[in-house]
Amino acid sequence: MWALLQLLLHDELPYLVILILAWPIAVLNAYLCYRHFVFRSTGSMRKELPRFSLVYVATLIGALAALPFLLRTLSLNIYVIQAGYTVAAVALSYLAHKFFSFGGRPRSTARSDSGEVEDVER
Repeated sequence: MWALLQLLLHDELPYLVILILAWPIAVLNAYLCYRHFVFRSTGSMRKELPRFSLVYVATLIGALAALPFLLRTLSLNIYVIQAGYTVAAVALSYLAHKFFSFGGRPRSTARSDSGEVEDVER
């Protein structure tokens, strides 16, 4: 989302404003994909979405700080720098989503009808 907006709006808006504009669209898209395809969550969207968004607030703050610094210190294209940051952010945010956004629910054990012990979310 950011790359598309950057391509379309770079002459009219500063790159940090474009980053902020792309954020809500990207977060909603990411949430829907993570919820359905990655974690296959059936939890409450009212609980998950704010937690999910909080993780991405942290990545947004990191990007707002890192992007200007990296543009000044590295002789790379803005798209390359943002792509590198995105790869790191995806890896770190996956862990945060696994244990915070979609995880972190207390688990207990229960016996199935066949007598096997299995994990059950409360």
